[in-house]
Parts: sequence; structure tokens; C-alpha cells
Amino acid sequence: MLAPLLRAIADTSAEQVLLDVTGVPDMDQDAASHLSAAARAAALLGARCVIVGLSARAARTLVDLGLDLEGVARFANLEQGLRGAIARRRRSEPDVAPRLAVRPRQAS
Repeated sequence: MLAPLLRAIADTSAEQVLLDVTGVPDMDQDAASHLSAAARAAALLGARCVIVGLSARAARTLVDLGLDLEGVARFANLEQGLRGAIARRRRSEPDVAPRLAVRPRQAS
């Protein structure tokens, strides 16, 4: 999961990355650690990470594990996350369309 994400950020010079966890009702420690690592790695490449679709149970797991998602924006769903990303981009550069790294979902 991490290598394709980082490659997409680098290839597109993405400034924002939306990590959609919709449909993940609960997370184990490994999944939560991967999510946290993806957010940190994106930030190291200069991309702002946004997590969308986090369920209440998954949020509880992240808190229980003590994972620090400070500075990571969170939105209830993908639509709100996209709106937030576009609004942020417009505030920083009003005449430029946002560049978002998009990676197709993998089959489960």
C-alpha cells in the first residue's frame, strides 16, 4: 500500500492525498499502523494527508493504540474530503486546479 502511494505522490507532485477508509468498520493494530505510516510518509514528501470515511470503531482503535494523527485532516466521507481539499487549494492558489494523487482501489 505504501510504495504505490509514495510513487503516485512523487510522480504527480501531489500536494494533498485522500486516504479513503470507507467500508473499514474496524481496524486492527497492523491496519492502524499502516494508516499512520502512510500519513507520515505523505507528509515527508510534502503532501497533506486527509483521511476520509473513518468509522467510530476505527477511530476508537486509533485512539486506543495511541497513534498520533496530529496534523492529519479528517472528514466523514469522500465528498466532504474532496470539497475540503479543493477549498484548501483555492485558498492557497485561487486560479489553479488541485493536483491529487489518485490510486485505484485494489480488489479485496
